[in-house]
Amino acid sequence: MRFTQGVNIIIGENSSGKTSLLQAITLGLMKKGSFDDFNDFEKYITKTKSESKINLYFDGYEKHTTLKSNAREVDNNILSPFVVAYGSNIFTKYKLEADEIVNDMFSGNIRRDFTTSIFEDYIDEIHNPKSILNKLSRLAQDGDKTAKEYEVIFRETINDFIEGFDLIKDKKSNEYFFKCAEGNHFRLENLSEGYRNSVLLIGDIFVKVIGVGKKPDTIEGVILIDEFDRHLHPKWQSNLVTKLTTIFPKIQFILTTHNPMSVMDRKADEVTVLKETNGKIEAPKEDIGTQQIDIGAVLLRYFGVESLVGKTMQDKIDEITRLKLKGVHTDAEWEKLEELEEYFEYTPARNFIYDRAYFNFLIFLKHNKNIDFKNYEKMTDKEMVKLLDEYKDLF
Repeated sequence: MRFTQGVNIIIGENSSGKTSLLQAITLGLMKKGSFDDFNDFEKYITKTKSESKINLYFDGYEKHTTLKSNAREVDNNILSPFVVAYGSNIFTKYKLEADEIVNDMFSGNIRRDFTTSIFEDYIDEIHNPKSILNKLSRLAQDGDKTAKEYEVIFRETINDFIEGFDLIKDKKSNEYFFKCAEGNHFRLENLSEGYRNSVLLIGDIFVKVIGVGKKPDTIEGVILIDEFDRHLHPKWQSNLVTKLTTIFPKIQFILTTHNPMSVMDRKADEVTVLKETNGKIEAPKEDIGTQQIDIGAVLLRYFGVESLVGKTMQDKIDEITRLKLKGVHTDAEWEKLEELEEYFEYTPARNFIYDRAYFNFLIFLKHNKNIDFKNYEKMTDKEMVKLLDEYKDLF
């Protein structure tokens, strides 16, 4: 499977292997010794095998990782970039103290829990960003310039990322809170699950970045997030990828999703659809992106949706199409046609139901099923005009 330098969005049906793929990439990327306290590798090995191999390729270099039941062997350990990986269920203990994590940020000594989440069904050790900001604010008040710098960057990073709320500091108490457009104040636990997960996610990434001595706009590495847009409103899903790449411009993102809005406005090589063929999972790149198609086309092409309307309307569309393609009609069929045409009169479907050229084309296809349409994909405008002129009498 080939990944692009910036954004990689992986989609596929449930149980198609999206999470397993992220876990495998994480196990392959991490340096030797990163999992010394984690010896249960057996569940990541095919049941009929005694070991699994993960082979990664970077700009002409190779890194090979072998998983055995209780060990992980790494060849070419030097190819181990900054890596953070998240599963789909991240939470916080709201009263988790921020003192230790802030001290580790200052010392550049955060080296734990970078990838734990991707291997767990549930994790609640993500620190509340609001608590970290409050700690930084108190240190800044005492004259700590580094704390002040981190406070400003952290606050701006979160506010650039979220929509509908601002993380601001109360002038009297110097404590942070979320403020919505209507002016209401909220704590993190008062936010919807989608907002809360996103704030925890961006906050934790920031902590890890600062903890290795970098900043959001300079850090290089790989961030993997399973169901990165979980529980978010579609309006925010469509902007989330752009926000991530703007805040972390040098990071390679590998993301999974079930949501069509999250793959909008992407180039062809940024989206991969996992497909099962003869019992084998394949990951072909798409030949077109989503920058020039609408959400309906995304659902049909990328998510395997068979229809963009409900079953009731689809059944009626099938029926009226069948009747219009039939050469001779009984009185009962004419009556049914009139009934269906009345039903569709004020629906979007009427645009093609009354299009004679469309149905003539369907009749043509019905009698010419073996046409190789790939020969006509690159038709020029001049060729199109000439073709239409030749067939104008048909329409």
